[in-house]
Amino acid sequence: MLKSFATLIQVAQNKTDSAAIKVGQLNARLAESKNKRDVLVNYRDEYRARLDAAIMRGAPAAETRNFRAFLDKLDEAVRQQEGEIEFWHAQIVNARAQWQSEQHSLNTYNVLGARRDAAAAQAAARREQKQQDEFAARATGAARFAFGE
Repeated sequence: MLKSFATLIQVAQNKTDSAAIKVGQLNARLAESKNKRDVLVNYRDEYRARLDAAIMRGAPAAETRNFRAFLDKLDEAVRQQEGEIEFWHAQIVNARAQWQSEQHSLNTYNVLGARRDAAAAQAAARREQKQQDEFAARATGAARFAFGE
């Protein structure tokens, strides 16, 4: 295989590897975002249970108002975290598409390289067969000459 073609394949491999690494990094960020959301949801649920307990014991209106205001802030934080999760999902979809594109290019170059190598091997085999045929023809001709045919 030509050195320039091998270089082309190496560049395509590097791009494919980089795209795969990016997908992995984005998946890690998505997992972090989901973990943050889960922590917020659990905290919100615990806080909601505290509000329910405060209402059951007859807490003053100001205290319940403060609970509800804080719960509203927690709900907003959960919504923001859901938005971040959607963002990372979209980034992953794009990164996977890029990785697939790079992988397709690499596969194409590998197929072309394999075809080129096969054609070169076939041409070399033909040359070798031609040389053997010529050698055999000369040997036969020399033998005929030696025997006076």
